[in-house]
Amino acid sequence: MLAPPETADMVGLDLVLQIHEYILRRIDRSMSPAAVLRRKVEKGELGFKTGRGFYEWDRESAEQRKRNLLEHLVRWMREHGSE
Repeated sequence: MLAPPETADMVGLDLVLQIHEYILRRIDRSMSPAAVLRRKVEKGELGFKTGRGFYEWDRESAEQRKRNLLEHLVRWMREHGSE
């Protein structure tokens, strides 16, 4: 399956940052999103949509990752979908 940084790149680091800001504020006000995540967003490194996030992505590699994820989800649904 995907590593957490790959998942973040797929989702979009800007959205991941917004989610972290929202959730962490409600869990523990002393916590904040990781500085590396904030820096990447500030630099415009947003993952798939910009070609760079935690990894570098060309169009072909991003599309292949999306296909792999979709195939995995379809297999999982076939095996577990009606539980």
